[in-house]
Amino acid sequence: MLQADGLIEKAYANMSACHIKRENWKRAQETAEKALAKNPKNYKAMFRRGKALGEQGYFERAETILEELIKESSAGELALMSLLPVGSDMLLFVESNLSSLATSQTRQLPPLNSRDSMRLTRSGKG
Repeated sequence: MLQADGLIEKAYANMSACHIKRENWKRAQETAEKALAKNPKNYKAMFRRGKALGEQGYFERAETILEELIKESSAGELALMSLLPVGSDMLLFVESNLSSLATSQTRQLPPLNSRDSMRLTRSGKG
């Protein structure tokens, strides 16, 4: 991968995070897909695409993407996602929609840490 491609991939993935923060789900999906076109193993972009699809009501497509993410990524990579600015929202989405999948896998989703709990409390979701 060229250095420019890596920067473009990161820019699209970060744009997707911004669109999620603004609840602009269609653009979040589109920019995550552009990041994934540059690097199909960009787990943050994959996660953001699943989140955006789920928020648009495409639950089966979102579930398929998130199942693939759980299978392909390590527990450490999933834990890192909880540190993203929109991580707590995404983590709640996965926990609420894929709790049965997580218990059936050998790997489980990481628990919410104190930073996530504080973020949820401040946002009024916890």
